[in-house]
Amino acid sequence: MSFAVSRRSAIAGALVLMAKPGRGAESPPNEPRLLSTRIATVAAADPHKVAEAYARWLTYKIRGTSKVSRALAESWGAPRTAGQPLIMLSTDANPDVFIRVVGTKAVPGAAVDRTAGWSSFELIVRDADGLHQSLQTSAFKTLTVPTSPVKMFPTIKSFRVEGPAGEILFLTCDTGDPAKSILSVPTGPVGHPDVMWISGPDILKVRDWYASTFAMVPRPVSQKPIPGTQDSMPNTVLLMKRPHQLLQFEGNPEQFAPRPRAEGHLPQGNAMGSFLVADLDALKLPFITPPRALYGKGRAATLLDPNGNRVELIEERTAQLSP
Repeated sequence: MSFAVSRRSAIAGALVLMAKPGRGAESPPNEPRLLSTRIATVAAADPHKVAEAYARWLTYKIRGTSKVSRALAESWGAPRTAGQPLIMLSTDANPDVFIRVVGTKAVPGAAVDRTAGWSSFELIVRDADGLHQSLQTSAFKTLTVPTSPVKMFPTIKSFRVEGPAGEILFLTCDTGDPAKSILSVPTGPVGHPDVMWISGPDILKVRDWYASTFAMVPRPVSQKPIPGTQDSMPNTVLLMKRPHQLLQFEGNPEQFAPRPRAEGHLPQGNAMGSFLVADLDALKLPFITPPRALYGKGRAATLLDPNGNRVELIEERTAQLSP
């Protein structure tokens, strides 16, 4: 099957679901406990090369370079990450929402678009066509061209790229009236991560775990046909508390195999999502290690979802993300 076609179809379903909640999907009695995305982590064998690519081609700026502390590595359940390079990047428009690049040991067969896990980070951009053209000679491999896959929203364009660590990004823009857009409005050429994608088997079970764990209301499931077969793949979203912040779930059969990783390391490519929450103690979740100050005085803790994906939670009231 054509992976690129299926992903474009998935975007169509996602945007429809964002705009139009299904029956029974009104505001939850308890507000979502995930407030917004704070960090999208990319794990790379050469983290400095990756960071330089984001700085040169996607207008991100390096905010600091350090080493992963032992406490942080243990909290991730990746003890051999201790001592690895850690680079924090953000845009001038959103300096406190980060792409973080962490050193890891490369292993064969870990292609993001052929394995389960965090499968893409989606960034809202100002000009998809112009950015697509500028990336043709860059460290980012363009996988698709900008297209408008949603008849309901013909002004929305999106394309996919593969970064230098094998990470996948969606780069999406709205060419219409910003006041009427369902997307966030970028205040620079490239925005921060708004949508965090997860792929893998039993994806609706995984979706339901996030919904139950974080008091999020499931949206309707869009079933997208798989070309050349009688089968279809589910695609659906959960909305975080703050506008335009989503988790997106896709049951793409090309991404059912576990993503291999070196023992004690983070999986390469799209490695982890980190989210703001109001109060870690109130969540009472099975964290890998108990919440503790990991970012200055900022408390954080990590847990695993049913497919083993790392979910880092950062307490907003104490959040200090200087590396």
